Amino acid sequence: MDAETIIHDFGLEPLPHEGGWFRRIYTHDEQIPAGVKGPACSLISGIYYLVTRENYSAMHQLLRSTETFHWHAGDAMEQLLLHPDGSGEKVILSNQYSNGHVPTSIVPRGVWQGARLSDETSYHGYAFLSVMVAPAFYWEDFVLGDRDSLIEEYPDWADDIRRLVR
Repeated sequence: MDAETIIHDFGLEPLPHEGGWFRRIYTHDEQIPAGVKGPACSLISGIYYLVTRENYSAMHQLLRSTETFHWHAGDAMEQLLLHPDGSGEKVILSNQYSNGHVPTSIVPRGVWQGARLSDETSYHGYAFLSVMVAPAFYWEDFVLGDRDSLIEEYPDWADDIRRLVR
């Protein structure tokens, strides 16, 4: 199976701003009332998500939602997570558990993140995942990362940031 087949078979479309390919597969019908965290929104939403070497997930953050990534197929995907306290980490999602990879990654709200195919593998040319977002994803909560601002705040991660900002 290749990326084009998955894109076609799952009805994926280009994900604006962030990059990659997606299709929303679930939005909960219950709403969280408007309040301190913002306007009313659904409890949770989910998407299929696919990245390729050329079409990666650019650095971004969600202001009020936590994202949970579940790796399904393809190559390993490397996530860069930059935390509000100034620390950072890399998480590699795949089924290569003996190499320290994990099948699931949780990205709390307010954490800057970006993802690309890992340099460790390049057999398939894609990584296919599902992502659950709680509260549900809304564009108003999405902030695209600025290269210079992120490098200033996280200088130890400058090379990685450069590869994940368009």
